[in-house]
Amino acid sequence: MGCDLWDLDHDRDHKVVIEGRIGVDRTNQLVKLERLYGFHQGFLKGYRFSCTPGCSTCCTTNLLVTSLEMEFILSDPSARETISERLGEIDIESLCLFRPHATINESAGFYLRMEEPPKETDLDEAPPPPSPCPLLSSEGLCTIYERRPFACRQMVSSSRCAHGGMADMEPFIVTINLAIQQIIEHLDQGGLYGNMWDMASFMIDGAGSGRLKENLPIPGFLLMPSEKGRFMAFLRRLKRETDIELPFLNTSP
Repeated sequence: MGCDLWDLDHDRDHKVVIEGRIGVDRTNQLVKLERLYGFHQGFLKGYRFSCTPGCSTCCTTNLLVTSLEMEFILSDPSARETISERLGEIDIESLCLFRPHATINESAGFYLRMEEPPKETDLDEAPPPPSPCPLLSSEGLCTIYERRPFACRQMVSSSRCAHGGMADMEPFIVTINLAIQQIIEHLDQGGLYGNMWDMASFMIDGAGSGRLKENLPIPGFLLMPSEKGRFMAFLRRLKRETDIELPFLNTSP
């Protein structure tokens, strides 16, 4: 199966966009991102999971991040050195990485308008099989754990993933995880979104940004009507504890 490698003709335009954002002081967004990570961790303390150190079934190359999250990772010298070393060891062009055709907020906008978002793969072609994350140690531990992006932080399961191959989450946790992904993208409006290894290659080496999508503001949240009261309480608590201001938002019917 071949990989769908995106056209790189827009590298220069994306480079101007992201360099313009990195050229300004992003301390406020980075502080809010770290608060959001901590808030989510506190939220999860109300649940019991089967995840343990070394459990790495969900740790693959099919990992999506925003440029703000990558900036947070690279702001730590040790994590930056680790990412740079791994980039030197792997050949991105030979990996069949999952590359989204739309950001989270872009997809949410399609659903809220009752439209179909862009299809991620051809109908007759399965998604590329994931490879183990290059950041795993020989013991299956994350070598940048304290700086890991939200895509990793949200992966929890009430049963061992290795037994069934998929995470087992309560539906409301799925709703909250999606909402926080939307908020992270909202914090990084005008930044970029895509596969972590494309993002790292671009932000360290300046290559491959044509495979990345531009982040958008939140168009609204997607949730079941039965979740609305609980979700609004969650948003009020999030605002109190993180100081993240959210625009007036519509929710799906």
